[in-house]
Amino acid sequence: EFALLDYDIYGVSADSSAAQSKWQMKKQLPFPLISDPKRSLIGILEAGDGNKTKHSHFVFEKSGKLLDQRMPVKPVD
Repeated sequence: EFALLDYDIYGVSADSSAAQSKWQMKKQLPFPLISDPKRSLIGILEAGDGNKTKHSHFVFEKSGKLLDQRMPVKPVD
């Protein structure tokens, strides 16, 4: 659905790439995951909550301009 609108989707977490790969296969996620163990991107997005990451979403233009930010959001099962 988002691909038809020319959007790319990524997931970000502080988990290792190996842990993300297992979770991605288990949940059959159709988008790539970015491993951020140092929480650099998570910090820039202000999506950190102590040692946890807030469930959130961000929409950026291809130029990098932030169009929409929502925190917290409930994950879809």
